[in-house]
Amino acid sequence: MRRHRTEFVRAFPARIALLALLASIHCATRARAESPTIGAGDAHTCAIDGANALWCWGAKDDDRCDAPRGPHVAVAVAKGGCHACAIASDASMSCWGCDERLQASGIPTSSDTLRGWVAVACGKTFSCGIVNDGSGNVRCWGEPLPAIGTRDAWVGPFATVVAGEDYVCALGKDDGLARCRGWDSSAQASIPATLANVAFVAIAAGFAHTCGVTRTEKSLRCWGGNVAGESALPNATSAGGDGGGYATGATVVAAAWGAIGVGARWTCGVVGSARELTCWGLRRDYPPAAAAHFEEYGQVHSSGAVVSKNGACAWDVVAVGKRHACGITASSSDAGPAGSAMCWGDDSHGQSAPPGEGDGVVLPWKAWPTETEVNATGSAILALKTSAGATALCDADVVASGSAGVWRARAVERRALARRGRGFGGGRECAHK
Repeated sequence: MRRHRTEFVRAFPARIALLALLASIHCATRARAESPTIGAGDAHTCAIDGANALWCWGAKDDDRCDAPRGPHVAVAVAKGGCHACAIASDASMSCWGCDERLQASGIPTSSDTLRGWVAVACGKTFSCGIVNDGSGNVRCWGEPLPAIGTRDAWVGPFATVVAGEDYVCALGKDDGLARCRGWDSSAQASIPATLANVAFVAIAAGFAHTCGVTRTEKSLRCWGGNVAGESALPNATSAGGDGGGYATGATVVAAAWGAIGVGARWTCGVVGSARELTCWGLRRDYPPAAAAHFEEYGQVHSSGAVVSKNGACAWDVVAVGKRHACGITASSSDAGPAGSAMCWGDDSHGQSAPPGEGDGVVLPWKAWPTETEVNATGSAILALKTSAGATALCDADVVASGSAGVWRARAVERRALARRGRGFGGGRECAHK
């Protein structure tokens, strides 16, 4: 078992915050505009429950499910890799999983990290975090990236750090400006000139594209790769109209975005007064009733928000991996109570079959950091909690459209399989806390 921990001198009380946005796709990290408390990778998902216990489920190779015990405030899953990192309630950092580039065991122990960490992010073969010494500096370890090595700090102050597969982005603590470093093959690490002076409240990094929610308008902006339309936002028109991309009939305005998640050639976001979940870009392995609304390449069709039709129409956050995604619901439904974790897409290793109360999970799953945790970094991510409007229950017309039954059946089968110790579809290989 490879578990790597670093102990820190705790001379001062640590005020923790996270914004380790799950910009990860293989092992855990936060969501950036994604939540720092749930992350989806390529074959692995990690999340923090209502008791601050850390859970991981999916592929078990390389000990990627070997999550440390104890209370945690942030988790990050590696996009495209097989390691994960998490911050404990005492501000200490732990990493586990693959370690060929020291991305798990190479946590810096220099003087600026002695007080611990306030944010964490994991890329394919590297990890980064914001130190808790008041500087807001980013420190990285593992494989060095262009313009950001592993010896010197990336000088802040930063409020948020997120990692794509082979690049890293951060938001300024004071100005909210986005800054990225690393590989830039699709201009994913190059802030467009039109956004150079735009303040963001949150940012999400994927494999070859980046998205952020603006601080003032709560509008969504994306840049970088766009092979499958992943950076081309859905039209803000009513569902049912030509080119509409939202599940119910409500008109969606540009300022209505909440949490977002960025994966491999696809993007998902919470949007609108009903807090609907919509996805666009490369089609993934959706249930048949939902897949009918997607092209293999391109944006979501009208009424095509993938999980707004499963009896859980209101959502808090979403974490997007390589071929699967998971979200935390904001309203109760036939699929489960508010605060439930629901996943869709590839489930070959059980990464889309989250554990439940029968496994010992304490609901609700933690979707947002606390105000104290946020204040430690100066992050404004809690603004996303309300920016998409008030929580709404399912629209009767949406439920009647056909997908609800599919998702309810999946939810029931998952719970039954979980009680028998197996995952849905390919079988959950591990579900450890």
